[in-house]
Amino acid sequence: MKSGCGGVIVISLLFIGLLCFYPGNNVFTWIGAKRDIALQKKEIRRLEKEVDRMRDKSGALTGNRDSLEKFARENFHFSAPDEDIYLVDE
Repeated sequence: MKSGCGGVIVISLLFIGLLCFYPGNNVFTWIGAKRDIALQKKEIRRLEKEVDRMRDKSGALTGNRDSLEKFARENFHFSAPDEDIYLVDE
């Protein structure tokens, strides 16, 4: 009975060794993939928030002419024909 138990231990150790060190598909690869997935999910959440923010801003600009004119003046230095623009570098 003792000799059979030793064989099971050796086979178990070989199996664990394969799980840990088999090239391309091992425990370390799985851990790295799980970490990468977590980082990508975090990036997706950040980008979804940015899309929502941009959608809100877009809605505000398309729905209100005054907001659109203010945005154009501040970001693109647009002006009415009778206005002068002075750019101040901070």
